Amino acid sequence: MSRAQRRRRATRPDTVLGAGLTLGAVLAFVFLSRPGEVNVLGTGLLCLTPLVDAGRNLAVDRLLDEYERSLMLRAVALAFNAVMVGLFVLGMLGAASLLGGRGEAETVPALLLILLFLGGWVVFGLGYVVLQRRETRA
Repeated sequence: MSRAQRRRRATRPDTVLGAGLTLGAVLAFVFLSRPGEVNVLGTGLLCLTPLVDAGRNLAVDRLLDEYERSLMLRAVALAFNAVMVGLFVLGMLGAASLLGGRGEAETVPALLLILLFLGGWVVFGLGYVVLQRRETRA
């Protein structure tokens, strides 16, 4: 069995659980939210998602060699930068009341923050694949 296959086998349950929690949180926020109330189910599911991801990342880290760890760290840096720029833009749009509200300064809708979180994972995954392919060509 190759290293990649061992890594996929070790992380598959956590990946499925994390994706299910995130999907459940998105669905809870979309279908169960009421204006002015806290969506306890969606918030709880969203709080559990990073814990599952942290456990999965620890399992992956144990199976990586030094080269793979350096690729992973570079991909994480790209995703971190993308999420920070996204948070900055959403904060500025909310402060300028450009997110659809009528108040002086609107808060950022929870769904946008969830989509930003998922976008960070997409940037991480794409960044990792691009870095890995670029390194194998050199």
